[in-house]
Amino acid sequence: MSWQPIHKAAIKGDILALQAELSKGVNVDLAGELGFTALFNAVNCGELEAVKFLVEQKATIDKATDSGETAVHWACYEGHVEIAAFLLDKGADINKRGYHGWTCLMSASSQNKLKCVKLLLSRKADITVKATDGHHQAKSALDIAKEKKFDEIANLLLFASTAAPPPAPPAPRFDPEQPARAPSVADKADSKCSEKQVKNNSSSESRSFVRLFFIRFTSCLWLTRSLLLFPSHSYTN
Repeated sequence: MSWQPIHKAAIKGDILALQAELSKGVNVDLAGELGFTALFNAVNCGELEAVKFLVEQKATIDKATDSGETAVHWACYEGHVEIAAFLLDKGADINKRGYHGWTCLMSASSQNKLKCVKLLLSRKADITVKATDGHHQAKSALDIAKEKKFDEIANLLLFASTAAPPPAPPAPRFDPEQPARAPSVADKADSKCSEKQVKNNSSSESRSFVRLFFIRFTSCLWLTRSLLLFPSHSYTN
């Protein structure tokens, strides 16, 4: 389909014209040449306000062109970082593959769009994705940046690929069928400490028992002595 008035209005960023077309019942996702929608045209031309308006009118953010790109792909390819950030905020798929299996990060890297690369890395774009076919088949964003000698982007991607923290180890799980492992040196040390603590506790309890027995024995002895010395005195209530 050739360009329709809604597509031409988006290219110009003419919001009043867009409103007029939509009020006539024109589909906001109507595809024109190459499968471009009004949203895609607005993105392509850097018309941020028109992009915001079309998204408010429920334009499909991840609708792809005939070759597979989405609006956010093209925003990154052209270096429209504010538009790219807006689309991502509205739910655009940051790792969606487009033409030749490229992602937004690969598009930005191939065109030396440093700000877009920084944006995508800050949003956790996958730097390991590789092209599925074409001239850059099996190459990642880093490979493409190196090939094109975009040193600043290549260094940024290289740092991002090596600076990621290692994944947390999985939580230990008990397997009843797994044989018990031999105690380690640390386990033996803990065991000795526990045994020593038990012995100390036992010794302390023994001393307390002896002390209590002595007090009771002394009390009984004193009472017996009193009864012998003073037989007329009554100790009953």
